[in-house]
Amino acid sequence: LVHNMVLLAGDLFKDFAFCVSILVLKMFFVAFFTATKRFQTKAFANPEDMGRKKQRVDDRVERVRRVHLNDLENIPAFVFVGFLFLNANPPASAAYYFYVFTIARVLHTASYLLALQPFRAIFYFVGVIDTVAMCVQLITYAIY
Repeated sequence: LVHNMVLLAGDLFKDFAFCVSILVLKMFFVAFFTATKRFQTKAFANPEDMGRKKQRVDDRVERVRRVHLNDLENIPAFVFVGFLFLNANPPASAAYYFYVFTIARVLHTASYLLALQPFRAIFYFVGVIDTVAMCVQLITYAIY
């Protein structure tokens, strides 16, 4: 059943798969970067890590961790909506949604890590608006 659904999308599935792969790799990068920052600052999340009795918080670690949390709030929703969108018979131009979201999330991560406002907020909202636009098109598709 899933295989047949994906066939409806044609070449758009390749664009979607490429973008989702980039986003997943980016999330893994941020996770590993968080671990690297924890070791650099000796600020571990759990008291049993590195034999410490107390947890230590470091702003540099927390910034990277917040990037990861932000990804976890936004990327799964995009993937789910994007998969549904693929199966709503979208036009070929729908690939722009996938690339715009992916680029916005990569730039959001860079802006967050480098503490660049207002760029961080701009790239965040570009990604959100992109996902919301797909939702609106899906609702329209479902109604008509």
